[in-house]
Amino acid sequence: MTNAQLYDLILVKARRAGDSALRAVIAAELRGMLNSLERSPFHPWFLETISSGVVTVADEETVVLPSNYLLLVEDAKVYAISEAGVRTKITRSYHEDIEEANNGLDPGVPSVYDIFANKFYFGPTPDGIYTIRFKYYAATTPPPDDAEQISNPWALDAEDFFVVLSAQRLVQNYIKDYNLAGALAAEASGKRVELHKYNEARKHVDMDYEVDR
Repeated sequence: MTNAQLYDLILVKARRAGDSALRAVIAAELRGMLNSLERSPFHPWFLETISSGVVTVADEETVVLPSNYLLLVEDAKVYAISEAGVRTKITRSYHEDIEEANNGLDPGVPSVYDIFANKFYFGPTPDGIYTIRFKYYAATTPPPDDAEQISNPWALDAEDFFVVLSAQRLVQNYIKDYNLAGALAAEASGKRVELHKYNEARKHVDMDYEVDR
């Protein structure tokens, strides 16, 4: 499916197929919707990614997080990997404690870290280049109205929820049909529950866990 076909589905769900004026505001609504979804406490499996290109600089205590960083995956381990390929597991501490401990301490292999103000803080201060490897939830960008294949993970892995919630926002904010908006909100709520259940089922794949639909 293309991004444009996804827009078509959203308009059909909003009962405004072919409405070019409404279509023109979908991208802005998707941006707001994704921002709200991804800053909620719930982060589904399809937002998980592995860091790439996050490296320390010798004698620099901090490293900027990836621009799409939301938060670490639950129970994720953080590693500092030297240029020789030696992997060191580093544990979480508190950035002010790290700064205090680093005062007067020689640089070395990072053993602790904290995340604050969109940065990693390391202790001791890195003495060279280390690749920082970790799993995190990544923010996504709204799909544009074009002929490219869908790549947004919400639309790929939770299409029904994505379409219904998008349509609900359009109906609520632009069409002002509050009966239809209420019906779509209820449908979106049900699909959100299904998504939560499936996400939990994936976490416990080796357990006797059945999704009750």
